[in-house]
Amino acid sequence: MNTASNSLPLPETGSPFASALLFALPALALAAGFGVGAAQAALVLVFPLVVLLRPRAILTVYRRHGLELAGVIAAFCAWFAVSLLRAGSGPASGQPPLDWPLALLGLASIGVMYHLRPRARQLWAGLCAAGVLAALLAIYHLPGGAARAVAPGYASTLGDLALACGLMGLCGLGALRHTRLAWLPVPAVLCGMAASLMAGAHGWLALALALIPLLVYARSLADRRLLALCGLALVIACVMPAVGMAGRIGAAIEEVQRYLAAGTPLDSAVLLLLYLAPLCHFILQLRRPDRGQHPLALAGLVLVAAFVGFTLDGAMPLAPAPESFYVLLVGSLAGLCLAARHHPPPRRIMITRTDNIGDVVLTLSLAGYLKQIYPQAEIVFLCRRYAAAVVAQCRHVDRVLTLEELGGDQAGAMARADCDTVLFAFPRRHLAIAAFRAGIARRVGSSRRVYHWFTANRLINISAKKTPLHEAQLSFKLLLPLGIDFVPTLEQVWKLYGLTTPRHPAADAVLAAPGFKLILHPKSNGNGREWPLEHYTTLARMLGAAGGVRVLVTGSPAEGELLAEQAPALLALPNVENMCGRLDLEGFTALIGGCDGLIASGTGPLHLAAALGRPVVGLFPPLKPIDPSRWAAVGPRAHNLVTAQPCGHCADPARCTCMLAIAPQQVFDLVQGWRADAAQAAA
Repeated sequence: MNTASNSLPLPETGSPFASALLFALPALALAAGFGVGAAQAALVLVFPLVVLLRPRAILTVYRRHGLELAGVIAAFCAWFAVSLLRAGSGPASGQPPLDWPLALLGLASIGVMYHLRPRARQLWAGLCAAGVLAALLAIYHLPGGAARAVAPGYASTLGDLALACGLMGLCGLGALRHTRLAWLPVPAVLCGMAASLMAGAHGWLALALALIPLLVYARSLADRRLLALCGLALVIACVMPAVGMAGRIGAAIEEVQRYLAAGTPLDSAVLLLLYLAPLCHFILQLRRPDRGQHPLALAGLVLVAAFVGFTLDGAMPLAPAPESFYVLLVGSLAGLCLAARHHPPPRRIMITRTDNIGDVVLTLSLAGYLKQIYPQAEIVFLCRRYAAAVVAQCRHVDRVLTLEELGGDQAGAMARADCDTVLFAFPRRHLAIAAFRAGIARRVGSSRRVYHWFTANRLINISAKKTPLHEAQLSFKLLLPLGIDFVPTLEQVWKLYGLTTPRHPAADAVLAAPGFKLILHPKSNGNGREWPLEHYTTLARMLGAAGGVRVLVTGSPAEGELLAEQAPALLALPNVENMCGRLDLEGFTALIGGCDGLIASGTGPLHLAAALGRPVVGLFPPLKPIDPSRWAAVGPRAHNLVTAQPCGHCADPARCTCMLAIAPQQVFDLVQGWRADAAQAAA
């Protein structure tokens, strides 16, 4: 059973400040005509400030991962040493004044990002935004309809860095696929290409080099259709005569050759080390098991490959804007990769499911899976009091917390529960607000609830109505922000329930009587469509004629009154026992766990019986979203019956005949098969 896939979002524990910093970092690509620019300078100052405020925490990454970072550290240190030696020579040396401090900033950014652990989604959004904004900036500089934008002294830099942002943004396709930003990398890379064209940049050699890691690694990191679309766009751009790709690549190669011919061997050695050391580091991250670092490492590879292809006015180490972009992005990506692989697991996880019993049962598989991958974590399950007896029978749940126990001070009660993670399996505004006020570190909710935008700090984007997933599988999408992209098969779901049958004196007394004990649960508390009561009556008569079957009709006290009014013939049959309202939920669970079979529509007792491994027949209409694809009983002996075609009147429950079309004979044949299996097992 896989616990993670190759398109994981980074497990997030960072503050809003950290996320804002990561989002703003690609703004270094937006070179200004007066040098690094105010925004770039502000970003550059943030990193040493964080180091000064939290030196011990920042140094942790170097103590823990010094060997792993040795190559990158050596590259930055070599650059620092060479730059510092030449600092006294001034402009004649070819090294600008900001050269050697940037080497130290590259080192600092590793520790800062490792410590802050910002939300990786902000990096992808920032890269895409930088690509789009660079294109707008290039358009703004179009001088009176001229063919190319000219940002004084920085046109080529602007175009090249915009292209780099767009290419790196592609690496976030997989991480963004479950969010509202899933579409963003496609226009971003197109805008980056457009900015490069308008700026007259020569760095399009980066396209060919960046495609190498993208094609090697990206198939498993993102939606293949989106990658195919982006690849097609790149191919079209390369073959269009107006682009002049061949000429641009040729000019880029010539400029690299001129730089290498003019520089000293020491310059070339340092430049080579600045490329090779990060390249090896990111390849190593891609070869390790994915804990969320693979998309980030791929972005690092694309960054290095792009800068190898860029000329940047005579090669990378000669301009402040590309220098700061390269070193801070390399350092930040290295720190983020290590943070993704080495994050503390959740200590106490709360799952909230405060609706009906069937929904609660289907969510217990999530508790079972969390217990598998985090065996030391405590699982707290928040439900309504009337469902607590069922949750208490799950061996994977360490504590049952009821909505009624929270009382009026829900935030205080949640804070006292001392959970560090909450998964809103059933979204409720008041619980989201309470978790926010309680200060729970990880609050995972749906982006389709507006209040989660302000109360949850981890969002998933999935439509319950449009998804092909079963309800029991749907809740596993809440694990994406924990670095887990895993959806179990329905067979695996049943194995994760972990439900046991309680002992209950009243239920034991009913089960002690001889005969094949079959439960009929005709009502569904108004949830979904119900099998006609006439069919239940016909089935009970058929079973009575076959002999040896005790029919136990179950339901709440209110449902018992309805049955007495609407189906007196059913309750009057000699082989039928009316159990409505005679047992509490624990006793009802014991009765279900000890029975020989259960018949019901899509309701709680059906899912409870299937989870306990009992033979069941679920009766469903072919109507989304209440059909078996979403609500089928999940268990080793579960059968789900549905009509092959809709009746044509499904929108009107009073006229719909889909449930009527499921014949009692179909159910009777299945029950007879159970009886034969039971007789064979007893022989």
